[in-house]
Amino acid sequence: MKDLLEMLSKLTSENLKLEAQIDSIKKELETNYLTEEGYKDDIITISFTKPSKSVSIDTKALESKEPMLYNEILNCYSKITERKGSYRYNFKGGN
Repeated sequence: MKDLLEMLSKLTSENLKLEAQIDSIKKELETNYLTEEGYKDDIITISFTKPSKSVSIDTKALESKEPMLYNEILNCYSKITERKGSYRYNFKGGN
């Protein structure tokens, strides 16, 4: 078991380093090279999702603040969620 735990610890550490490198490369691509049109070739497809906002009802807050009127005033409580734009990386083949 100790061998497995040591291997897990080592691999986890290596994975964190690799993830940091991946994040750095993606940030450079997104900052310096990519546009909203994304990118596509025989190795990778990178698509961009535009920033967006959505509005929803915070029903827990409504229910806790107005338990008697919960069903009647449901439309009076909203919660805005902002989503930032993002790129999706789809590698072709075994990658």
